Amino acid sequence: MTIKQFEIFAVVARHRNVTRASEELHLSQPGVSQQLKLLERDVGVKLLKRNGRGVDLTDAGCILLNKIAPILSQVEDLNRTFGATVLAPKVESLAVGGTYSTSAALLPTILASFKKTHPRVELTLRTGTRRTVEHLLLASEIEVAVVAGNLRSDRLVTEPYGRYRLVAIVTRNHPLAKRKKISTVELAGMPLVIGGGLSQKSTAENLLTRARAQGLKLNVAMRCDSPEAIKIAVRERLGVGILYEDAVKTETKKGEFNIIELSDMRLEGESWIVYRKDEALSSVAADFLRLLRNWRDKDHRNLLFGVSAKGKTVFYPGALFGRHPSGKTPQA
Repeated sequence: MTIKQFEIFAVVARHRNVTRASEELHLSQPGVSQQLKLLERDVGVKLLKRNGRGVDLTDAGCILLNKIAPILSQVEDLNRTFGATVLAPKVESLAVGGTYSTSAALLPTILASFKKTHPRVELTLRTGTRRTVEHLLLASEIEVAVVAGNLRSDRLVTEPYGRYRLVAIVTRNHPLAKRKKISTVELAGMPLVIGGGLSQKSTAENLLTRARAQGLKLNVAMRCDSPEAIKIAVRERLGVGILYEDAVKTETKKGEFNIIELSDMRLEGESWIVYRKDEALSSVAADFLRLLRNWRDKDHRNLLFGVSAKGKTVFYPGALFGRHPSGKTPQA
């Protein structure tokens, strides 16, 4: 618990509205929401409950408000006396989101880089399906996200980030484990464990059904919400798993899973930067967005240009379409 969190809670309690409180505090709405969540975590009880117009205090919230009132009054007196706010330093926060693949590989690395230049910013990473991330964005619980697959809400801005490679995996003792490659038709005839649900097809399912074998019907044994669930199902021999390569790097290095290549197509998905269209980003979120774009542009430059055997810089136009002589794709 911090004095700043007490101040934020008191302003929200006065307005009974997070948006109006964030305007008075000159903080982003996700930043205010995050500080409230941290305060509730520390005290161990719910302090606020939503209603149709904003929020109401719970019984515990009323008790806390009465307890902190004299503390905030003393802080205000001290600040007036000494003309400083050393007892209540400015606390900024940034909440970002990602789907399982981007949260596993890309976002922790970029957030670590961001923390070096913004050491006082409290960071939060929320992970879930595309629909979960969309809900978090529209509810202003996160400000920026990087997702595998595009979100098509009219209320969101989407910018392409990079490409992902999907792979088929089996356990070491699976009958296919000794094979390096199989055709798309062979793969489609096997029990598959893929991401997504009945109401939302995964990237893997969309790619396979648009493959060269038109009208290809997949033998989907199970759909899973997360890469971890896919890996568990593959361990239980429920089928051949298809997921993003970054999500299974650790297990393949240990030899737990074998990767099988498709001989007639390359499975690749796209990742996107997403943020609200109708709500201005906080200053720290705008800084993070700039960092994301810098990383994206650096990845693209590394793919578009390379060094030839004679030491000259060369341009690979095929990289614009996800192809590169080395087979490399942007790490996202």
